[in-house]
Amino acid sequence: MPHHIEQRGHGWWYAILNVPQDVQRKLKRKRFLQALNTRDPKVAERKASLLVADWKGEIGDARGKPDKDNARRWYEALKRAKTPEDKLNVEAQRYRDTLRRAKTPADRLNVETDMETHVAMQGYDNSDPEAQRFYGQALGSIIASTEHLDEWIGSLQVKDKT
Repeated sequence: MPHHIEQRGHGWWYAILNVPQDVQRKLKRKRFLQALNTRDPKVAERKASLLVADWKGEIGDARGKPDKDNARRWYEALKRAKTPEDKLNVEAQRYRDTLRRAKTPADRLNVETDMETHVAMQGYDNSDPEAQRFYGQALGSIIASTEHLDEWIGSLQVKDKT
């Protein structure tokens, strides 16, 4: 079992990475921890590998050293992705990581242009739902779908308590 995942309450898996002592003050934490929202250990391993790569990049940034192994990690994560959805998630997280590391507005613009080119190369138009989901993940925003919103609101059973 990989040492970056841990099973906690009710069988859910979490990604965990201890922060080295020399950068704990700079990162203001001793440990990275995030729920993987799965009970399947193989899915947890795939999701955790992406998070751990990102966290190690943050640690490298905090040390003031660029992470030379970052490209290799993303390549390996892409190779481990089984479904097209997994591959899209890996690419989105890679672009998100690259955007986070951009030092100037010009660097950020270059990354965003690369993102648009990537979407076009996949055969998507910017208005396609898959492209919108990709942009949402890459830019770190949650794109709310209102497709089933009315149905969900109708299913709520809220009663006055006081």
